Amino acid sequence: MRILYIEVSSMMLSNRYITNNPDLANVIGLRLVNPNEFWEHVQLDIESVSMLNDVCRTSGVKIFPLGIDYSREFLISQGVDASVLAPDVTIRMRMDDRCVIRRMLSHAAAVGADDWLIIGDVNVDSLKSQFIEHYVDSVFGLGVTPELISVLYERVNENSDR
Repeated sequence: MRILYIEVSSMMLSNRYITNNPDLANVIGLRLVNPNEFWEHVQLDIESVSMLNDVCRTSGVKIFPLGIDYSREFLISQGVDASVLAPDVTIRMRMDDRCVIRRMLSHAAAVGADDWLIIGDVNVDSLKSQFIEHYVDSVFGLGVTPELISVLYERVNENSDR
């Protein structure tokens, strides 16, 4: 199984998307004030969701969200195809450990991932040198773009030859 680990906020709630949807900016502010209301009103960028669904369907890659904020049910309700989501498994982490890199590595090991890529706003410095090749660079604030999708297709095809 090949997995695309995605930092959802930076990819599907990008600065570009928020700027083009002024009402969403008000909803984003709710995240800190009233998280429950935030989840009721937020709408992920449907174009980004569609592009990621397409790349995953055609390449056989599965999506798994980094962090714990975006549940499987939420992503499905926002248009992410359930068939492109990687299995959600119980992973062992230290209590209060919110390190997305450790969570990602634990998940990859638990599902027996053959290969994985990571996109989004992550602390690249926290990736060990042996994992840096898995990171797909993107322009901060733009989210999912046709250019990023092209790079993902290239990387997935390159990695499928291994």
